[in-house]
Amino acid sequence: MEKIYFIVAFTLIFSGISAQPGSLDRSFSHDGIGRYDFHINALSEEGKTVLTLPHGKKIVVFTSNGYTKLIRLQRDGKTDFSFGKKGFSGAVNFDAVNAILVKNDKIVVAGLSDSGSGIARFDADGRLDRTFHHNGLLEGIDFSITDLADYHQGKFVVAGQKNNEPGLVVARYLPDGTADPSFGNGGRTILDVQNHSSYGWRAFIAVQPDGKIMTAVTINIGFSSSPSGFEIVRLNTNGSIDGDFGDVGKLIAPLENCQLKALLLQPDGKIIAGGYFSYPSDLVMLRYNNDGSPDSSFGVNGRAIADLQPALADLIDINSIALKPDGKILAAGSLYFYIDQANNGYTLEVMQFKSNGSPDSSFHGNGKLSFDIGIDIEEVNFVTSEKNGSIILCGRSNKRGPNFIYRDWDFVVCRLYSNGIPDEKFGDKGVLIGYCPSNSTVFTNAIVQPDGKLLVAGELSNEMDTSFLMIRIFTNGSRDLTFGSKGFVISHTLSDRIGHRPYTLALATDGKILVTGIGHRYPGRIYRYNGFNIIRYLPDGKLDFDFGLGGYQNRLIGLSWHIFNTSILNDGNMVIAAYTDTIWGRDFSVVKVDPGGTIKSITLLGNLDYINTIAVQPDNKILVAGKRNVSGSGTDFSITRLNADGSLDLSFGIGGKLITSFNGNDDAITSLFIQPDGKIIAAGYSRNPVSNKSDFAIIRYNANGSLDPGFDQDGKQLVDFYGGMASVNSITLEPDGKIILGGTSGNITGTVKNHHDFKLSAFAIARLQDNGFVDKSFGKNGRVLTNTGPGPDILSMVLISGNRLYAAGINTDRFDFGSSQGIISVYHLSGIDMRESNTAEVVKVTGEINKQLFIRAFPNPSTNYFMVTIRSSSSHRLVSFRVIDAVGRIMEERTGISADQTFQIGSSYQPGIYFIRVIYDGQPEQLKLVKLSN
Repeated sequence: MEKIYFIVAFTLIFSGISAQPGSLDRSFSHDGIGRYDFHINALSEEGKTVLTLPHGKKIVVFTSNGYTKLIRLQRDGKTDFSFGKKGFSGAVNFDAVNAILVKNDKIVVAGLSDSGSGIARFDADGRLDRTFHHNGLLEGIDFSITDLADYHQGKFVVAGQKNNEPGLVVARYLPDGTADPSFGNGGRTILDVQNHSSYGWRAFIAVQPDGKIMTAVTINIGFSSSPSGFEIVRLNTNGSIDGDFGDVGKLIAPLENCQLKALLLQPDGKIIAGGYFSYPSDLVMLRYNNDGSPDSSFGVNGRAIADLQPALADLIDINSIALKPDGKILAAGSLYFYIDQANNGYTLEVMQFKSNGSPDSSFHGNGKLSFDIGIDIEEVNFVTSEKNGSIILCGRSNKRGPNFIYRDWDFVVCRLYSNGIPDEKFGDKGVLIGYCPSNSTVFTNAIVQPDGKLLVAGELSNEMDTSFLMIRIFTNGSRDLTFGSKGFVISHTLSDRIGHRPYTLALATDGKILVTGIGHRYPGRIYRYNGFNIIRYLPDGKLDFDFGLGGYQNRLIGLSWHIFNTSILNDGNMVIAAYTDTIWGRDFSVVKVDPGGTIKSITLLGNLDYINTIAVQPDNKILVAGKRNVSGSGTDFSITRLNADGSLDLSFGIGGKLITSFNGNDDAITSLFIQPDGKIIAAGYSRNPVSNKSDFAIIRYNANGSLDPGFDQDGKQLVDFYGGMASVNSITLEPDGKIILGGTSGNITGTVKNHHDFKLSAFAIARLQDNGFVDKSFGKNGRVLTNTGPGPDILSMVLISGNRLYAAGINTDRFDFGSSQGIISVYHLSGIDMRESNTAEVVKVTGEINKQLFIRAFPNPSTNYFMVTIRSSSSHRLVSFRVIDAVGRIMEERTGISADQTFQIGSSYQPGIYFIRVIYDGQPEQLKLVKLSN
């Protein structure tokens, strides 16, 4: 028979109560955990193309930092939240060049990446089509795709250039993403053309109704290094050259300094090739009959040229050309104007031509429209026409920042009526300035100010671009809105506008804030950029313009290095740990930089040690630590100490180096801490190669590098987290010498390389006595595990302020397009909970542990609102709750929610008695709430 116990507790708390050290401080934010997620416009996007769906909605394809996303818009330009996640698709890892609609409204997108090209196919709802190639993606294509076109029944064709080889590649793919074996040689044809491979080079492709394929490209004629013509080729349906077209399948049009911008097929079979002369600023369009002969009815002998330079101070760039349903031709780009240094910029430019190539005077009197949307820079990448003749423009815009610096771009979509008048029903009077809100917040660094406020730094991401983020938090967990701009400090690097993750966050004695970091690409991959960034802020979060160039120092190292950690010496100099990949392996180095950003020295460490962290002693000696493979069967703790000048400190260990092992396991140091007495704490993990489980691994050394026998008798300590995988990421010290270790613990198998390897993980914190023994008065047997949200947790660092322990990190939902929240969890250290209120809770315990339920209300009684926490030992079970008043009226209710949440209720309740009734596993449990008058 099942045993049931009910425990109901009402506790008066007016002068403070005893709280278990290591327990969450529930006076901070909600239940002791602050979750911070900022869905704001802080990154850079660029519109590439627009697809109009049969029902009139639009798909905008936009890119940022080499990634691509889609957004679906309603007819009025508002986001269609039924598409993807809140209107956006997930990101794919290439820079889109074009997109098409294929069978069943599926969306195919092609683009360029660092490794070649990629193609993705999305379902109509914005999710990757898992039936296409490998889970919706075809990656690693060995030529650079620059255009694609629909080839009927779900097939598609692409055109591009093979990397570092001459010729034009045309390939055809089946609906599942595999190469079409009936086309060319294994699905592709390589054409012998003299490609012009300058910036902006692009091959175009189009498909005729009979299945023949047209392709065109800018070429070099003779030995010129500049573009000198167009070449147009037609292929048969099997990929062979169509000898009935032009001169044995090809047409060559000599055009000096002209880039091809479009290849268009008219419904009557005629072919238009359009291009742009960079100087003089002219647009050229060539029209051919279906057999490749010049169309004499177009322009002069098949060629129409339009002068685009209206004044000496103005210049027009043409980026896109399109056909309207009535046969008229659209060309769009940007008009650059310059009046003086303070009054210059770009506006959108649209031109319309008659079907014979002459300017269409019915379009704004002279065939030209300068469309200014009120932003400093406005650029068009794409123009198209809808069935009713309406014009769609797509591109990007930017506002000029301080010192005429342009940072954050937004994508732009404009809709004009056929006559060029803006459609005021779309967006804001015909213009939509859009962006992809950040969906990921990461905390990597934190420091406590003297006033107790917490400075937290990390990054924002939208899966494509990243930006440095810094906020300031009050002791109750709320954000300080007086800090920075509306409570945020958000920044990009100056040179490449790629956001950077901070690796050092330091507070000067005058309250100024110093941040160092390096540009990198989301998600967490370090961007291949040869420099680092130093930024200084005033105490209020504003840039300190007296430092560097407008608050920034941007310095090159001179080698293709990746920077992963920095530390600041007490003389203001910095040391930066970095590495470079060579054919012999990964070489690590330490770079010393003065406060102005000038490199003073570089110390090469070689590739025998894998470095994870760096620390500086009070005497400016530098410790670098990680792991080394000594025996060939596992890795050991490795520490090297350098003198301030970068030379090896021969008084430390053996020749300046320490190698320490834990019983033949795979061991690595991930964090260092220098005690006030000079002793060194090194912590990380020790992984058993047989069970594949890992423990917190800690060693304390004396200042000379010898093991400290006063630390757990042999200088070493292992702390397990219930058989899971655990690793230390941060160390801090309490005033009484107790050691706090913060890290991550998970329940997976696999080699632990760093904390990003954990899945289904939690914040893991342990406390040791000064003698190295586990302090069992802390948490449960000296350990605390905290799940902060539905996804895996990663703890970045721990720090102490007063009787509080702060832990900063992230919670990631891997099933939510990579979104994450920045997390601050706060714990008691002294055992005193300073809340001045009442609590009430009910616990139901059954004979089955997975049916344990915990309900808690705080404060109770309350004069304002109640924080109600519902917990169970099986959080995947759903619960429902209802709040009723003393006469049985329903105040509010929620159904089918997770049994692992905290809710705020009651702020609108009148004074009186209320009951919250929770239904769990079919059984009701009830808790009494008391609302008092103010």
